[in-house]
Amino acid sequence: MRKILLDRFDKIYILDLHGNARKKERALDGGKDENIFDIMQGVSITIFIKTGKKKTGELADVFHFDLHGRRDEKYAFLKKNTLSSMQWNKLKPEASFYFSSQKISVMNQTICGDFL
Repeated sequence: MRKILLDRFDKIYILDLHGNARKKERALDGGKDENIFDIMQGVSITIFIKTGKKKTGELADVFHFDLHGRRDEKYAFLKKNTLSSMQWNKLKPEASFYFSSQKISVMNQTICGDFL
């Protein structure tokens, strides 16, 4: 599935809002990391863009952004920012499973819903 999405789309943006209560996630400063909804599972927003400019056989550019903190801080951040105003990290999915080169695959977490 990851390979198909990388083939079909030109850009993929993954905004990881964290907040997984089962993992007891914490903000980077050690504070509470709250979910934006009243659920236990972590949340992400994924945007798939197809421009028609990508060459055949080329994979999508994949970008990732982590957002930790309290619920109200996350809402304020989302209200204030746009795709172009955020400092995205470019990921490099690798064959054969097309995971990101990061230790935990962001693509797998988001697309498959398997927040480790």
